[in-house]
Amino acid sequence: MFLNNIFQFWKGYVILYLNGFYMERFINICMRRGIRLWGIARTGKTNGIVCMSIGDFRNIRPVAYKTKTAVRIKKKCGLPILLHRYRRRYVLAAGLAALVAFIAVMSQFIWSIDVVGADHSDPAQIMAAAEKAGVRIGVFKGALKSGQEMKDIILNNTTDISWAWVYIKGTKAVVEVKESILPPAVVDKSQPCDVVAARDALIRKVTVKNGKSAVQPGDAVLAGDVIIAGTLEFENSPYKLVHAMGTAEASTWHEKTGEYKLYYETRVPTGNQKTYHTLRLFSKNVHLFFKNRIPYAEYDTIENSRELQMGKDRFLGIGLDSVTYKEMETHREPISYETAVELARRDLEEQIAKELLPGADKVAEHIKDEKIDDETIRVTLTMEFVEQIGVENPITAPPPEPEKEQTME
Repeated sequence: MFLNNIFQFWKGYVILYLNGFYMERFINICMRRGIRLWGIARTGKTNGIVCMSIGDFRNIRPVAYKTKTAVRIKKKCGLPILLHRYRRRYVLAAGLAALVAFIAVMSQFIWSIDVVGADHSDPAQIMAAAEKAGVRIGVFKGALKSGQEMKDIILNNTTDISWAWVYIKGTKAVVEVKESILPPAVVDKSQPCDVVAARDALIRKVTVKNGKSAVQPGDAVLAGDVIIAGTLEFENSPYKLVHAMGTAEASTWHEKTGEYKLYYETRVPTGNQKTYHTLRLFSKNVHLFFKNRIPYAEYDTIENSRELQMGKDRFLGIGLDSVTYKEMETHREPISYETAVELARRDLEEQIAKELLPGADKVAEHIKDEKIDDETIRVTLTMEFVEQIGVENPITAPPPEPEKEQTME
């Protein structure tokens, strides 16, 4: 809306009074003929107000005659009107010309840089690589390297990036990247390792693919205990280190406790709000306020950024940032004891779910609750799962034992 208003101001427009019994028909015919209208408002049974560009105003005479609608200009607005009105004020005209020239000169430089496509990569690393390629705030666009040169420099100074390109959109440089798709990890079977317990558990079943089982079903293990050993010992030969492989199915128990209220809190806006604006002029910020003071104890923050541009992708380096603080207040709604326990159970389940290993199956759960005071309850949730707890842990060969000295008799 902001940029659209700027565009309409740039072209110039008129605000019209309409009078007639067929205003809707007048508006529909204008739309069909490509005459853009906005700000449409009915002020009476046969009266209304619309806005249209100065160029379109010259084309509505046949439409007004056809629909028997009287049209009268209420107000003329926009830059062309101002230029015509103040055409004899040379100082203003010179200042306006200087402003246009200033914007034209400053638009030959880069004033903002965006990174697109860095979903898992570090944007700071990409920005640093782009700076090495010459893409930085304030650089003259004519001094930039070729697209291929910038691409090569960015790729050579980043990791996990397979493609990059720098697009120049007015005063904005957009660094678009595509991240590398890493191949799945390959198990190095030449690396000796044990299979150890990822957490405390009670063994249910061990399946050995390589190595030697160190536990039996029914054994209790602690996190880090060896389940499948990668060290094989023989009676008449030295030990051998292998890459132990297999699965360990075990019972695990998870317990979480929390305190919860017997009411539900909701935050609602009061209708009061305060907005602060900052004007961005190329690489400088001009605060349009004296002091950014938040007048509310409880609030939500809404940030909005708008940029002035010519056309779709030609940014002029001028923008307006707004920060709105909306006052909020908290309302408490009482809930039943049973509802509070159920909400607590869901929350504790979510906490436990974050600790589980992939493929965990729930076996049982037990919930315990108690009332602490008139507003608070304490809930404890215990859940039993069957999990695959085996994880590989690299091992190295122990140092050889010193040879015993033989004595001569």
